[in-house]
Amino acid sequence: MVTTIQPRQSFLPSTGSIAIEGLEGLNQQDLILPRKTIIQPSSKREGADEHLGYFHDNLSNEMVPSIEAVILQISHARTLWSGDQSDSTPECASYDGVTGRVYGACADCQFNYDADPGVWGDKDIKQCRKGYLFLSSDRADGSMFLLGAMGTSVKPARILISSFVQKRRSPFSAVVKFETQKIIEEKGKYYILKATISKWLTDDETREYREMHLALKGVPISDIEPEANGDGNEPESHVATPHEEAQKAPPSFGEGRLPF
Repeated sequence: MVTTIQPRQSFLPSTGSIAIEGLEGLNQQDLILPRKTIIQPSSKREGADEHLGYFHDNLSNEMVPSIEAVILQISHARTLWSGDQSDSTPECASYDGVTGRVYGACADCQFNYDADPGVWGDKDIKQCRKGYLFLSSDRADGSMFLLGAMGTSVKPARILISSFVQKRRSPFSAVVKFETQKIIEEKGKYYILKATISKWLTDDETREYREMHLALKGVPISDIEPEANGDGNEPESHVATPHEEAQKAPPSFGEGRLPF
């Protein structure tokens, strides 16, 4: 007997408050969307040595070797990191590959790897590279999360995207298994994303996930929790800089920085 896990309806309406009893007074701006990142050998995170190549959830701190999910949307993205990718918040990020949350227009940015050949191969210069962002729904419990495919994970992401294009199928019509693959080179060991289609959904299931995809249009959700000082509050005399204000602004699904 084959048991099919039924997709759960999104609790995020495109307008209004959250559709959960006891949370009616809150809206989408009160939420932070979890982001999954691959734990690399350079990570200083507690427990990382025993979980290399696992996916880390930045909100729950859960580490898992693989995830089965349905992708609700794929978009271009750019990320500029100041430190280890699995342990820090990106210095700047673009959710459409055009405009960064902090430094503005990507085409004119001094850190744009693709626009400035002068930074190619120079590891001492911070580099912003393009990639992809997967907004996905966990197949196990229906929870949503973001997963980025940057750097060496761009090629596997393009292979997955090509699979959907060749089949002329939407990404929310299949279950995708996210894993990692260990790469060993002269410069060391690291892990890249491995994404494969494990099964195609039925027409009824696809319609339900399509409704979730459509329900997210125009919904503002932050995937980065703004850092606060020791007591959780900013001094009254503090005036936020444009850089800080940009970091606090939540991305928006559909109409804002997340082009879903």
